[in-house]
Amino acid sequence: MRYARKMFRRAFSVRAILVVTALATVVVIASLVQNGNQVTIEMTDTGFQPSEITISQGDTVVFRSTGERGHWVASNYHPTHTVYPNSDIRKCGTVYEPLLFDACTVIEPGEEYRFTFHEAGVWNFHDHVFARYSGRVTVRKKNSPASFIYATVYKPALSALATFVSFFQDPPSKTPIGLSLGNGATFSPGYRPSAEELATDEDYEAKNIFSLVFNDLEAHRVVNQIGIKRALEKMYEESEDNTLFRCHQGAHYIGHAAYNLYGLSALSECTPLCSSGCYHGVAENWLIAEGDAGIIPKISESCSNLESKYKRDQCFHGAGHGFTAYTNYEIPKSLELCSKFNSADQQSHCYSGVFMENLMAAGGLGLITGHVSDWVSWEDLYYPCNAIGSDSEMLRRCYERQTTWMFVVNDLDVSKVLPECLNAPINERGSCFFGIGRDYMGNALGDTAQVQKLCESVSVQYRDDCITGAADLLVRDWSEATVYQAKNLCSGLPGNLESICFDYVIQGARDVYTSSSDLDTFCKALDEPYASRCIGP
Repeated sequence: MRYARKMFRRAFSVRAILVVTALATVVVIASLVQNGNQVTIEMTDTGFQPSEITISQGDTVVFRSTGERGHWVASNYHPTHTVYPNSDIRKCGTVYEPLLFDACTVIEPGEEYRFTFHEAGVWNFHDHVFARYSGRVTVRKKNSPASFIYATVYKPALSALATFVSFFQDPPSKTPIGLSLGNGATFSPGYRPSAEELATDEDYEAKNIFSLVFNDLEAHRVVNQIGIKRALEKMYEESEDNTLFRCHQGAHYIGHAAYNLYGLSALSECTPLCSSGCYHGVAENWLIAEGDAGIIPKISESCSNLESKYKRDQCFHGAGHGFTAYTNYEIPKSLELCSKFNSADQQSHCYSGVFMENLMAAGGLGLITGHVSDWVSWEDLYYPCNAIGSDSEMLRRCYERQTTWMFVVNDLDVSKVLPECLNAPINERGSCFFGIGRDYMGNALGDTAQVQKLCESVSVQYRDDCITGAADLLVRDWSEATVYQAKNLCSGLPGNLESICFDYVIQGARDVYTSSSDLDTFCKALDEPYASRCIGP
């Protein structure tokens, strides 16, 4: 027994010596690779100054806090900080921290954070405390001894050290934002776990998954077993006693796992629950795995290969959400990315995702504090639609979504929102009434009689826009109950409104179903003459 204790102490001493030696080696190597130029960015109370710079590999950026409040600079996306290679907020407080483009804490006034950029590329960043403030560092490739040492010695040495330390030193149980690090593997973006890794005896439908998804392995198992949509539903349900901020962060990690398992097609299965965090997670893991070069053709190919038009449309819509988060809610930049898709239909659905994401981040919808958009106004209810130019499809999509903000500002009082649409530019009034129908259908919680009464009360020339907007909500949230909801909404409407309403839903069914038998089942549940019209060409 005495011999065993002696050997244990000796082994522990050897480990300790090796760790100290390894740490010293890494520190020495780090000093060798930080020999480039130095640029300073000030973190002020109104944003980063300058907000965009261009440097070379090996150059160091000094982020100096000069305002009256503390700031926390980190790689996009907010709140996971995973776009810059190897960065992840969950690694703060671990031996990986020197590799992170992440201050990992608030930098108080008068203090500074330094980071040496060794990875070439365009790296967006933000203030984790005030997420509306953002910037960009463009790092030009430079062949130098320092960059060579970094790639071939420093990174491998630090990674090896971290692996070694993990054998006998537990990682911190909490990150600076209170997320449990958990146990299990940390998967790189684009890595698909094996069947053995995904195998589990757990029944995630019966378990509380809210805390589990912050662990990479568990997140992949959850998504693999119960699917993306159900995982988001459970996250949202289980976040009731926590915060929507945590729900949003968890949805990011669901999105990470979804991308690793299903690629960009996961965008079509994400939903807006938890502030669209799933869309963001898929997009950020894609950007980390593939880089931002060629983003448009790759997304276009992935979305276009989905089996139904409904899923294709949702995929491009999801891309709009992702672009908006990627640009840190710079709406013009997001729309510019959407406009690079090949077809007008693809562009249109992407625009819709941008404007929806903008409103979800506006703050007035009770969503997370972190994602903030400056592209709304409490005084000008047509902003940003009146500031995005003259593209007719952008304007249509913007005014269709802008009614959500009008309802928020007017405390959900539809009698105050209706005049706003009548005062909109004449060419956009129909789109505005379409949005009223969709939003009122949602606010009425499925009370179709209320929606019918509303749409019948608006000006004659906009009644069809109102009722198709209401029908659109049914189509976008398609389920087995849609046919019955559609019958309740459309049946009995005066004049040609009934036909317009049913035709919209029937087209939605044709977009959803790829099987003729499934479409027939749906159609036969309708009353005549719409059942025959639905089945026919």
